[in-house]
Amino acid sequence: MPSDKKGKKVEPGIWELLDGKGYIAEVSWIDPESGLRIREMKTTNRKDGAQKWRNKRKTEAMMGEITRKKKRQVITFEKFAGLYLRAWGSKRKPSTVKAEANRLNGILIPYFGNRAIHTITRRDIEIYLQRRHEGGIPWVATKRRNKRTGGVVQATTNRELCRLKNMYRYATNWGYVDVNPAGDIKQEREVVEEKPFLTKEEVASLLDKCEPHIACLLTVAVNTGMRWGELMALQWKDVRFDRKLITVSKSKNDETRHVPMNSATSSSLSSHRKQQAKDIGGLVTFVFENPDTGNPYIDVSKALRESLKKAEIDKHITFHGLRHTAASNMVMSGINFETVGKILGHRDPKMTKRYTHLAPDYLQDAIGKLDYTVDVEATEEVAQADR
Repeated sequence: MPSDKKGKKVEPGIWELLDGKGYIAEVSWIDPESGLRIREMKTTNRKDGAQKWRNKRKTEAMMGEITRKKKRQVITFEKFAGLYLRAWGSKRKPSTVKAEANRLNGILIPYFGNRAIHTITRRDIEIYLQRRHEGGIPWVATKRRNKRTGGVVQATTNRELCRLKNMYRYATNWGYVDVNPAGDIKQEREVVEEKPFLTKEEVASLLDKCEPHIACLLTVAVNTGMRWGELMALQWKDVRFDRKLITVSKSKNDETRHVPMNSATSSSLSSHRKQQAKDIGGLVTFVFENPDTGNPYIDVSKALRESLKKAEIDKHITFHGLRHTAASNMVMSGINFETVGKILGHRDPKMTKRYTHLAPDYLQDAIGKLDYTVDVEATEEVAQADR
């Protein structure tokens, strides 16, 4: 057998010292407390002594593993998901916890729910991700589908993989599993899809087909890029017509920002306020208040789809797509990225830089500042003189 630094390997876990004056025995196992691999070695004078020690340590490690497994509490994925959600969501906003619960209930719990979490392997998770790509696991809430396969795109499975990694980190810390089966699975390279947005002409056509109260909501959305949650939390006290500013205090990032109003936004909100006073009467708190409930609207997706259809706009535009529309048209209008990012409330500049391809004039102007010229004739004269 070939030799290594320990000596000449004579059988699995046993080496004869290079000088022939003894043997080295080695045994390794996974520590149940830390999850780390433990390696032990012992030098003996005789081969049978090395074998005896190795067999004894292997048995002790195995018995410790068996005892630990007997003591381990068995819990299903579904039950653990509930424990995880309570712990994970203890310091997060209710809306964030609700969204996470919807994601768990939408696909992961139906798929893994009855399985004991310690029986789910890396291969099980890899198969799950593959089936998601191929469209083999239906989920009514799935919207972003890969056009070629009918399955979900890489961004979706990457987020789901991150969720599983995080869940199993909790499970490992709580002693439900020894190792994280998702820990070493790498995320896939994401293909960035170009999201549809409305042109200025399409926006005008859309607003023309909307009911007045919906038209105002969409007008503010496409002119400010405010998120749905920000618009629904917007109160009249946050709208300063005198300064042409909207104060967004209920932002996604929990940061207050000020969004400027253009004439279209200001005019639409002013008309909406007058009509709201006639329809509802009294003191109205929320800008976009449902007259039937006295609370902000829950959803306008159906109204948006119907208005798009009436306007003969054949694009899949969600309400969030109106924010994308606002950002796209801001960039194409020549507004610099830093300003766009501040208006939209982007914490990371990379979010705004996704719209770089829509600003060819901006990029052309930038490179134009480095428009160095070369005097060809003078260069040729110098070259001839050097000869």
